[in-house]
Amino acid sequence: MEIVGINLRYIMSLKEFLNDKKIIFCGPLFNKDDEFLREYDVVIRTNNFFSIDPELRNSSRCDILVCNSIFSKRYSNKIVENIDEVKYVFCSSLEGAKILKENLYSNDIKKVHFFSGGNDLRIIKRHPLGLMHLLSYIINFYKPRLFYIDGIDFYSTKDVSKFWLKGYEIKESATCNVLGKDKIKHDLRSNKEYLKRIMGKIDYIQISEMVEEALKVDMEPIIKPKPKPKGKPKKKKPLPKFKIFD
Repeated sequence: MEIVGINLRYIMSLKEFLNDKKIIFCGPLFNKDDEFLREYDVVIRTNNFFSIDPELRNSSRCDILVCNSIFSKRYSNKIVENIDEVKYVFCSSLEGAKILKENLYSNDIKKVHFFSGGNDLRIIKRHPLGLMHLLSYIINFYKPRLFYIDGIDFYSTKDVSKFWLKGYEIKESATCNVLGKDKIKHDLRSNKEYLKRIMGKIDYIQISEMVEEALKVDMEPIIKPKPKPKGKPKKKKPLPKFKIFD
């Protein structure tokens, strides 16, 4: 039996892994080390974490890797190479999950898990960011003790005004961020509003001070339509007629 693309028998093992646990969501270039992460039961990383040079990482810990269709295809070989380091791979793309499973040995296939964010994501215009997908999924199916978000700084900047716009400082993602081709897929304003809304409803979701400051920054100003001129529109003067001589 399946619900939202998820095998119910598989949910039970994930519930044991996530329920009543302290979870931290952090990006590939998160600037804290293993000592900081030790207080969390589950560390969630995103997308191309395993493609980054280990020397650039402050910690290599990754209990759950969350990836979308682009990264599950592009970095499937890296995920397979590092599959022993993760407990689960959550993929928001059914096609991406199939690709990963096809590249893994039978014992590892169970680690790859297709997940769906759920109906509450309909309030987001265009395409939800991976974090919002994950948040919706977690609050619909699990009950962690804490879900802490301190990973928006995987955009590699301390300037909170650029948190949601600065691209990764690595070559591979030049066209896969909100300044590149991805810009037409994501509406940053509605994604941030969704995060604020969830935080107001779910007490176990917490964010770092840096992320809190980033949420205050209005990155996409509302463009107001130009006011229409009052009165009747002026009639355009007819173009002069030209005489054609023989």
